[in-house]
Amino acid sequence: MSNRRMPLRRAPLPFRLLGGAVRAAGNLPGSDLAARGARETEAWLLGELAQRLDAYRDAPATSGEPYEAPDLPPAADAITRFQALLAVSLQQRPEDARLYLFDRIVARLVPDEARIIAALSDGEPVAVCHVGAGMRVGPVSRWVLENASTVGKDAGVMLNDQVPNYLAHLRMLGLVRIGGPSEALQTKYEILETDARVREAVAMVDNELRMRPRLQRGTLVLSELGQALWRACETSALDNDDS
Repeated sequence: MSNRRMPLRRAPLPFRLLGGAVRAAGNLPGSDLAARGARETEAWLLGELAQRLDAYRDAPATSGEPYEAPDLPPAADAITRFQALLAVSLQQRPEDARLYLFDRIVARLVPDEARIIAALSDGEPVAVCHVGAGMRVGPVSRWVLENASTVGKDAGVMLNDQVPNYLAHLRMLGLVRIGGPSEALQTKYEILETDARVREAVAMVDNELRMRPRLQRGTLVLSELGQALWRACETSALDNDDS
């Protein structure tokens, strides 16, 4: 039998990085070593976050400059940032975690989507419908148009034809949800079903697919996460007005 020792497996990268973050904090001078390192890292990251949010808020609505995608950070920077996030996670409070979450979500929104969230902030459900195709008897076999809604006109978005895509994105982010139909929105449904995109989808199912069009009605509202984001923005705006 060979006397060679089997090599030890290294711990997964996240655990090695977490260990590095803790060790880095432990090497700092002071009595409360780990906590101090985590707090200092957290303060630095929150400062960076505040600068990004200020830049976003102060940016002009339109610009003649062409958009240039930012360069990806070097791998070493990504690892350093991941270590810093792990260090922050040791000491962050729930409100800090919520701020990080909102920052990530807002960075993925476009202005029209922000207007939709604002339009839904009063809590009133909005009409939405999907157009599907199926046989005369049986379930829908495919959806041709999803998330058609009157919310675009209510919100005053610039690209009303993109509302289905906006809503799909907001649903993916967990900011809105769609529930069952409401009798109180009967008139809104009838108006929505005369929309050009809905009529085109119905015609496609009927004429091209040679199937039976199926319209599924629903109601659009903010999710709990969407409500929390709106409340945070509303509270921040009130605080700024009082200052």
